[in-house]
Amino acid sequence: MSQLRCNGKVPTIVFGKVARDIVACKEVVDWLQCPVSGFEDFIVIITDSAVEYEERIDAFLQSVVNGRLHYMVLDMNDSLDRQRFRNKWMSYNIIGGNKVETVIQLLHNIYAHILKTGMISYDFTDLQYILKQGCWVQSVCFKGELSDWVKSFQIQANASYSFGLTLNFDDGERVKDNLDVLHKWLCRLGNNPEVKISLQLYEDEDMETIVIWTYDDEY
Repeated sequence: MSQLRCNGKVPTIVFGKVARDIVACKEVVDWLQCPVSGFEDFIVIITDSAVEYEERIDAFLQSVVNGRLHYMVLDMNDSLDRQRFRNKWMSYNIIGGNKVETVIQLLHNIYAHILKTGMISYDFTDLQYILKQGCWVQSVCFKGELSDWVKSFQIQANASYSFGLTLNFDDGERVKDNLDVLHKWLCRLGNNPEVKISLQLYEDEDMETIVIWTYDDEY
């Protein structure tokens, strides 16, 4: 079972019922329907099982991939073939932790921090870079000030991180305070972890931080 969810600019294809149901939820549909020019060259593939749908994923990629296309494969299930998939595909990750939350927030991150241009932006290759640092991936979204949640957020050893920050630029001191909080938190990680940061303008929505992290040891 596969389904293509596409706004003409940001195609997301799913293989399996669980993946289909997640992408069909209203907030994800809303994000995928945001028309933004210039982002025709990447695709998100979400599958219930890369082992079960490997041939269909390969067939799909052969039908659409060209020299410019970037893609990532998100697998809802672990597999003994995970290293083979990582070597075979441009980007492959097993979804850890809360699988539904992780998929939703990864798509949210693409909508809020790749499709939109901010004060500090990153692109799809930056996200892929973080995803390639580890086999497992998790993602969460925190609302409000960074100081309200960073103390309770568990640091994962040997992980790589992406932070998508939405702050109120009108309050320069508040922006500085939040970035100082993040800097101090990152200093606790040690060993110079790989980190990518996007900083977006707060508009009508709540201040929020989307955190994505990848790692090689399941926990």
